[in-house]
Amino acid sequence: LAELFVEGISDVAFKAPVAEGRGLFLAAVPAEGLDLAGKRLTLTVSAPPEFGEFDVTVSDGKAASAAGQATGLSVTMIMVALLGGLILNLMPCVLPVLALKLSSVLSAAGAPRRVLRLRFLAGAAGIVTSFMLLAAGLAMLRFAGGTVGWGIQFQNPLFLSVMIVMLGVFALSLLDRLIIPVPRFAQSLTGLAGGTNSSPYRGDFLAGMLATILATPCSAPFVGTAVAAALSGSTATLFGIFLALGIGLATPWLLVAVQPSLVAFLPRPGPWMAWMKRGLALLLAGTMIWLGGILAEVLSPAPAGDSVSADALWQPWSRKAMADGLAAGTPVLVDVTADWCVTCKANKALVLDRAPVAATLSGAADDGRLLLLRADWTRPDDAIAAFLASYGRFGIPFNIVIPADETDVFILPEILTSGSVMQALENAGVTAK
Repeated sequence: LAELFVEGISDVAFKAPVAEGRGLFLAAVPAEGLDLAGKRLTLTVSAPPEFGEFDVTVSDGKAASAAGQATGLSVTMIMVALLGGLILNLMPCVLPVLALKLSSVLSAAGAPRRVLRLRFLAGAAGIVTSFMLLAAGLAMLRFAGGTVGWGIQFQNPLFLSVMIVMLGVFALSLLDRLIIPVPRFAQSLTGLAGGTNSSPYRGDFLAGMLATILATPCSAPFVGTAVAAALSGSTATLFGIFLALGIGLATPWLLVAVQPSLVAFLPRPGPWMAWMKRGLALLLAGTMIWLGGILAEVLSPAPAGDSVSADALWQPWSRKAMADGLAAGTPVLVDVTADWCVTCKANKALVLDRAPVAATLSGAADDGRLLLLRADWTRPDDAIAAFLASYGRFGIPFNIVIPADETDVFILPEILTSGSVMQALENAGVTAK
């Protein structure tokens, strides 16, 4: 950001902004002894080669304070990250990698307790290592001034291509169609020298890594808060919180490593395992097709104009469309989604497109009592990333209801319910007819 000028109130001059962070960052303009809530201001932003002017209404600071409180590494934030990582195991985003998770469990059937412990510890190590790699990548991207966010790897065609190939390798290995030789020096690095090239520990470690990277395109309860703190804080905070997220996600594996009897229900190896492996390979093939569809979407040219949805109710999001709606006195509901966000798809199918929410949205939009805007983050989009960051969020799903007076905003939870959406609409003055 080169310069930021604040105008709009006579006889009041604002100090220079104080920037925090790199790439996307918060610019704070000190204003002491003034009650600005509800005031209209004009922001002139100069960031060569870009230049823009925005009319905004000052809120009471709740959105900014929420982002500010989500910074720093503390015991509370570590606990939030641990809980968020644990909840990720139950999110719809894990569905595409369910086969990898099941293969790790089923392949351990009938193994001695010591082997069970080591295999699940290897899987947990793969999960935590994956989070550390994600943290390192985000830290380097932030240092370079790039856009950072949770799940943005799914906007990268190279990442998607590599994941498709790796899933194909795992599927073929489940069918015993592929054996990858491992050099002796690599075996020694993992403490497996003298073992076979098809060591289960190495497979569990790699499966844990791959499953984690593929299972984290979407946010979850507590994850959004933890990620906001990580990406808004120092590099040490980033690694500390991502480590806690990894441990949280790996908790089921660690529990089995501590108490192997938790998987004692598994039958002993037999012919059933061959059929199960075929089924798991089929699930992996389905995940490859899903990733292939996302890859095709990411590589395809951006839609002409502003069309992002075939749904006539929803209009494409833009800063201008949102500002125009609010200036006209119309509350706004913004839905930030992406083709790779499974939780976003679940929210749409189970809540936004179902009664009573669908009927309320349709009636209010038709009457001009509500403006519905949908932002598609399938591809990289700095404007959408900046919009998320302005509310202290770095991942999706993200849904927000903004009242016409903008005095308060209602950020909805990652997992939508009919009750939460209807309550937010009612608070914004939008009721069903």
